Amino acid sequence: MRGVDQLPGPALAEWLVHALRPLRAAVLMGSGGKIGSGALLRAHVTAAAAQCGWPVLAEGAVPAGLGALVLISTLGDARVDPALMPVVETVQSGGLVVELAHPPSLRPWQVLQWLRRTRVMRSAAELRARAWLGFGLYSLEQWAPVDLPRVLVTCGRRRAIPDR
Repeated sequence: MRGVDQLPGPALAEWLVHALRPLRAAVLMGSGGKIGSGALLRAHVTAAAAQCGWPVLAEGAVPAGLGALVLISTLGDARVDPALMPVVETVQSGGLVVELAHPPSLRPWQVLQWLRRTRVMRSAAELRARAWLGFGLYSLEQWAPVDLPRVLVTCGRRRAIPDR
């Protein structure tokens, strides 16, 4: 991912603990990511959640009034699932939403094919940013952690004024 115009950011677990520790936060695990970079990402985030006492939730209900929400998802075709809109609305106004997107788990013969689609990889960050802006986030940041360079971190704050 870093070769796709993403600046290197801090180590992910350290950043999560520093940025989210004072907030009431939760982690929402998406489906997939049982091997490869998804499994490593889940291990890092689960360790940070255990250290800070954040609940780790599977797909489903998220408690209302959160100060921060961490979403783990698969990068795939770079679209953000519209079903996440109600989940984002559970975060209080001004709260932080962090999406950690990892590449999909592929069979060995598919890896080169996916990596060759550099145009798709380059547009992933832009498409993610547009989708999150459409979901009502502002102050967006995108970067790749130094310890997990294939992960795209997109974070922003939830708008206080509803867009409806």
